[in-house]
Amino acid sequence: MIRQRWDHLNNPNENCLADMMCPECGSLGSFWITVPVQVEVSDDGTSVDEIPQHYEWDADADCVCRECSHSASVADFLTGQPALEHWRKFYVDCHDGGEDAIAKLERDIKVVTTSTSTIFVYQWSRDCDNCEGDSVDEIPASLVAFMRCYYSFLDGLEGPGRMEIITELDAKEFVAEFRDRNAERAGY
Repeated sequence: MIRQRWDHLNNPNENCLADMMCPECGSLGSFWITVPVQVEVSDDGTSVDEIPQHYEWDADADCVCRECSHSASVADFLTGQPALEHWRKFYVDCHDGGEDAIAKLERDIKVVTTSTSTIFVYQWSRDCDNCEGDSVDEIPASLVAFMRCYYSFLDGLEGPGRMEIITELDAKEFVAEFRDRNAERAGY
């Protein structure tokens, strides 16, 4: 079975956090945003009913990622560009060939892009309990989408794993496998 993941990878936030992403860790929220709030305070304090429920902020407001505590302006969280640069550097550091690894990746994406502007990504991993399995995801044919998928995949690894772009034909012929190596050794 092929999972289609472009909704999550393109922009899952459609309301208050539309187009926001942590430029450090890639988290899509939630975030702490400093907003100006004006409330009426009497000598007795203020009631919960008087605290505004709708807040507005601008691109200069302070923003903190709740996942990694990275702090920057909302503008830095809006574009996602710093996160892409972070992912590019991480990808280059993990692969031989330096920047050539990114160029090869971009060429591979162009070569296997489908008529619906998507690509297929094969993932295999083994967890800490010695269980292994694989999957194929369909994602948008872009470097940003691949980097988000790659970073998310690595973040969830408990053991060895690999991820690679495959052709549409390979994706259609794909059959997922699962193995429990400990159970196999025990004769189950």
